[in-house]
Amino acid sequence: MIDVFISYAKEDRPIADELFTFLQENGFRPWMDKKNLIPGIKWQKAIVDALDQCDVCIFLISSVSATKRGFFQREMKLALNKALDLLDDDVSIIPVRIEECAAPQVLSEYQWMDYFSDREWASLLPSLTLAANQRGLVSGLAMGETPFVAEYVETKERDPEGRFEFLASVPKIVFPARDALGTQINNLLEGNISRSLLDFRKHAPENFRPEYSQHPSELQVHVAPKLLDSHFISLTSGTYWYGSGAAHGNSGVNSINIDVNTGTLFTADEIFQDTREIEQHIFQEVKLIDDSQLGSDEDLKDCIAGNLREKTFFDRSNMVCHFDQYEVFCYASGPFDIEVDTGLIFSGRFGPLSEMGSRLISTNH
Repeated sequence: MIDVFISYAKEDRPIADELFTFLQENGFRPWMDKKNLIPGIKWQKAIVDALDQCDVCIFLISSVSATKRGFFQREMKLALNKALDLLDDDVSIIPVRIEECAAPQVLSEYQWMDYFSDREWASLLPSLTLAANQRGLVSGLAMGETPFVAEYVETKERDPEGRFEFLASVPKIVFPARDALGTQINNLLEGNISRSLLDFRKHAPENFRPEYSQHPSELQVHVAPKLLDSHFISLTSGTYWYGSGAAHGNSGVNSINIDVNTGTLFTADEIFQDTREIEQHIFQEVKLIDDSQLGSDEDLKDCIAGNLREKTFFDRSNMVCHFDQYEVFCYASGPFDIEVDTGLIFSGRFGPLSEMGSRLISTNH
């Protein structure tokens, strides 16, 4: 299991928390002061020891952390000193810019990642997987029953005439206890990417409008794991598309949920015997956000029912119902999520669960 040290300024704690969760869910062992320090120990020594013992240090770079005196600067110097004992090609330091800012000069030799551009952590996985392989590990995760992401596979295509561009990334999931199921899941994910590309090739050239813009049409598809568990798997497929000459692009998210025990796909509405109570709860939560919805209340209820089937995924603690731009509010309001604690679901707060729902939610509670 690969150890990853997270260095950040306290002002950037929420993003550090996101990264910590992402690393845990993808089979790595993150270390972060606010998560791992316990009362009574000498905290400075514990931080130095954790950094010294880790395989990779991730530095979250912001306008605050890059210019702030204190432990963040010390952690950079310690990591750089540690790197002197490694091979030149070893991955040990990964700077991540979490906002538009200048990276510290001392890290200038290291390729950084820009998190703020798409707010996806998945771009870290190839680097962390390489670091694991360099240290003689098959992956970040110890071999066991839990699935993990071994790598991300990218597909790129640009039309020779400059009319469209396509970019996709999909995780290759390794399932140590269920090789056949792992292969089937990967085939499903890669097949969805291929279908998107084949369809895009058909329609993108005819939508290219050079009289309005020389910018090509774009389609980006990124599949991201939200929960990888020995009992069930939950992923999202995020899509961004831009039609040449349009005022702006649009994005959308769909969910992919897999019951590992039965080797079948399922949708979030299927975990309930009756969805009326959970739909009403989500309805009330949406109404608390803003009352300037685009359609009627009946339109919103229909949208919620549809999104429970197509856009709801799971993480370690929540069932998450996603809404794209334009589905409820205007484009400027952006997409949003409604999170429902799985503990409340398991307790029966939203009505009785189906047999499958009781089995799956109990493993996540």
